[in-house]
Amino acid sequence: MKSGSTREWMIVIAAFLGVPIALVTAGFFAPAEDSAESGAMDTETTMIAVAPSKTRGLDLESLDPSRVVGPDEECSTCHIKETESWESSSHYLKFKDRHRSAEAKSILKAMGLRSMKRSSECYHCHSTPVEDEGKVRAQWGVSCESCHGAGDQFVRVHNRVKGDPGNRSFRWGQGKKEDPQDRLMRLGAARDRGMINAGMLYELGVRCFSCHVPGDEQLVNQGGHGIRNDFELVSWSQGEVRHSFVSSEGAPSGATNRPSTKEHRRRLYVVGVMVDLEMSFRRLLEVKELNGKYHRLLVERVNSARKSAEAILRSASLPGLSDVLSCFPESVTMTGLPSADGRLSGLADWTRKFSSSSHSDLSCLDPLIPTEVMGSAVQ
Repeated sequence: MKSGSTREWMIVIAAFLGVPIALVTAGFFAPAEDSAESGAMDTETTMIAVAPSKTRGLDLESLDPSRVVGPDEECSTCHIKETESWESSSHYLKFKDRHRSAEAKSILKAMGLRSMKRSSECYHCHSTPVEDEGKVRAQWGVSCESCHGAGDQFVRVHNRVKGDPGNRSFRWGQGKKEDPQDRLMRLGAARDRGMINAGMLYELGVRCFSCHVPGDEQLVNQGGHGIRNDFELVSWSQGEVRHSFVSSEGAPSGATNRPSTKEHRRRLYVVGVMVDLEMSFRRLLEVKELNGKYHRLLVERVNSARKSAEAILRSASLPGLSDVLSCFPESVTMTGLPSADGRLSGLADWTRKFSSSSHSDLSCLDPLIPTEVMGSAVQ
């Protein structure tokens, strides 16, 4: 094979290893901009291995505190710019004072809880819980492992050449010089140990929606906690939480927090809508108190996500989507609950496949995609 065909070479490697691939780069939901849009070099765009089957055994909706290593040393030592970005975000800042807010105190009182940072009903989503001497405590805000998975197994391989803990560390920002096969091996080794990398859009989406569409019915009905019905993956991931420095054109010495490509935002939008429908419908099936606040909010969210999915279907030709959506009712009501069957696994499988496959031009989706983002990304 000719040396100039890096993309073909990586596809052959991935096929040999049995690994589906997504055309993305390392960074939070943000592959480098197309050269036509920003002048970024083609070499900025790389392939991250995505193997859906490898994540099916993971509990994507929760974080095991006994496996958390924390951002202070393991992450921030190398990911300096990402850490600075995180420390200016609400994910970090609200950990300092959210528990003192009138809203938090009201919810705690209604739930009969004493401390937001010591209650599992709260700390799993509002912080990064860690186990210390047999006790779980909220140590940081929503941090690296909240999205990318508990790091005790993958932290020693994700930055090592070929993913071998015995090899030398791979320097931050040097991805453009990494051998394609070595990269697949390194990212694959980390993925197999629980890391959710930037190419795994479905898994990242589930991590987001598992908290923004909380699964604790009593927290809503009794405690008065809300559900963020305005949560949407593109606008929320491309604002203040974006930290896509490592594979930017100027990395390592002149790294910038590059925005996503238009094509990637389209892919991200579709994944977000489908994960929203799956998670909201899954929560709805688990409702115990019919006609309660939680039930009502989920009905509204399911119907909204279903409409968004139909709009995608009308706008773009996406194989298999029509069959998947036909398994869901056009709308749900407050009268009873929909039946549970294989529809959710079918939707999850479709979304995983879509997120890790190449697609033709999806510019037809642009009118559907939000253009405003939540907060400002650190540059």
